[in-house]
Amino acid sequence: MKQDLILPTNGNISQVFGVNPQFYADPKYGGIKSHNGIDFMGNTGWSIFATHDGIAEHQVDPGGGHGVVITSNDGSYRSIYWHLTNPSEHPEFVSPIYGKYKVPVETGDLIGYMNNTGAST
Repeated sequence: MKQDLILPTNGNISQVFGVNPQFYADPKYGGIKSHNGIDFMGNTGWSIFATHDGIAEHQVDPGGGHGVVITSNDGSYRSIYWHLTNPSEHPEFVSPIYGKYKVPVETGDLIGYMNNTGAST
């Protein structure tokens, strides 16, 4: 039986969801604020998997980071995966979702590769 939700990668959690004063107290981040995600510790090139079934889209954030957004099939929730590789920096790790939109994915499908970008931990 297929699981409904899985973790996106192996590795320990390095940044939890919510307020983390040790990380966000740095003035370059504007003081203490909330972290709206969970970061996993790993190496560049580690596989990232879809945590649930849905429709995947490649996204680029304003700082140039690459990611994938998966919207559940019923549209009730989204999962967002940032700090992924892009071909210009790591041609050996090209995401099957890179540059694509409205790609159906299932739980456990490969959607990208880990990178260390922006304010990742």
